[in-house]
Amino acid sequence: MKTYNASLRLRLLVLIMLPLLVASTIAVAWRYNTAKQTTEEIFDRTLSALTLAVFRDIVISDGDSLSPATSDMMRQTIGGEVFYHVNGPDGSFITGYAYPPQRPKDVLIVENRPTLFSSSIRNTPVRAAQLYEEVSIDGVKGKSTITIWQTNKTRNAFTKALATQAALITAFLSITVAGLVWFGISLGLKPLTDLEGAIAKRSPNDLRKIQRAIPDEAVGIVTTLNNLFDQLSESLEIKDRFISNAAHQLRNPIASIHSMAQAVMDVKTFSESKKRAGELVEATRYASRLTKQLLSYERLKDTNTEVEFRKIELNTLVEKVCRKNAARALSEEIDFIFEASKCEIYIDANDLLLSEAIENLIDNAVMHGGNELTNICVSVGIQKNNAIISVCNDGEEIPKNMSVKIFERFAQITGKTGTGLGLSIVSEITKIHSGEVSLTSTSNTCFKISLPKAPSVL
Repeated sequence: MKTYNASLRLRLLVLIMLPLLVASTIAVAWRYNTAKQTTEEIFDRTLSALTLAVFRDIVISDGDSLSPATSDMMRQTIGGEVFYHVNGPDGSFITGYAYPPQRPKDVLIVENRPTLFSSSIRNTPVRAAQLYEEVSIDGVKGKSTITIWQTNKTRNAFTKALATQAALITAFLSITVAGLVWFGISLGLKPLTDLEGAIAKRSPNDLRKIQRAIPDEAVGIVTTLNNLFDQLSESLEIKDRFISNAAHQLRNPIASIHSMAQAVMDVKTFSESKKRAGELVEATRYASRLTKQLLSYERLKDTNTEVEFRKIELNTLVEKVCRKNAARALSEEIDFIFEASKCEIYIDANDLLLSEAIENLIDNAVMHGGNELTNICVSVGIQKNNAIISVCNDGEEIPKNMSVKIFERFAQITGKTGTGLGLSIVSEITKIHSGEVSLTSTSNTCFKISLPKAPSVL
């Protein structure tokens, strides 16, 4: 909606003024109706008074004429032209205008009291008062009818003037209130504009928390911004650390590849060239593996990465990984054994990450088992409420002082080759799954991954 793109000041002004304008409109309409009623009452009373005055003059003058006082009152009191008609006791026309407005049939005249009604003359709406009373004119006694009327033009003009006055006053008050509200809103929003200015003055690299004094209403926004700054700082730190680690770790392999490539160009015999090329291929393979594991490790360390879990059957997953890696072990003349549990075991896990962890443990056994390595056994079992994945081998033992350190990044046993990232990746993946990885190395070197077991699926 466009409303949300508008200025906050404008939105607040509209929200505050809209009800006020609605109330003002209702007040003006009410004032118009009140003015109309008031006008009707004033003009009707005047017509009634004039009717009585004309009756008095007719009685006094025996129907000859109106007194100067009554004539002046008819001209000045109401402010518009007033007409009158008088019938004598015998029903004859005595004075005034010849044709009075006709009283509606549903309006009954009351004797000795002015009766008010609306009518028309020559298609012109009028308001009239009529008096029916006993009189004696020139010795003739009987009932006389006196009719006073006036067009509605003067009434309508008077009503319009009162309503216009009320509308102008309401408009003036509304404009005044709008100005005061705008000023108040600007004053109330000043802390936000100050906050905006303070943030605008910051450099792109300044991600410190906002420590300014702010209104309670802005605490949520500032807290969210501070959390965002923390997340950005953490992300930038992870990125900088990754770049630094990658540059440091890839420097030597790249230099080695360059040297080997140069050596391939310098050899004079085909056999020597083939040997050097093989070394170059191995070096590039190592660099490729190092790059892949660096990316995997940093991706796992990124706390903002969302990992999707689903319920999987552990025996099936581990067997699939073993089938994929068995050929490599058998090619090295290493016995490769997979032992499934006697029952199905379900866990909530990300199958890709968990498969990578198991592959890294198998790869670690093949690469670092040494000449004594003859078999690798991968097994699945249950211990209490945890699912256990064990990768054991009969190769070289790992010193006890390395049992914890070996899971750190770039940790390596002296004299061994490798990236130093495989087991640290296993550790990170296990943490993501709320599990633990441990090492025991006596007669066999055995890595165990312990993961929370999910309820069995019926």
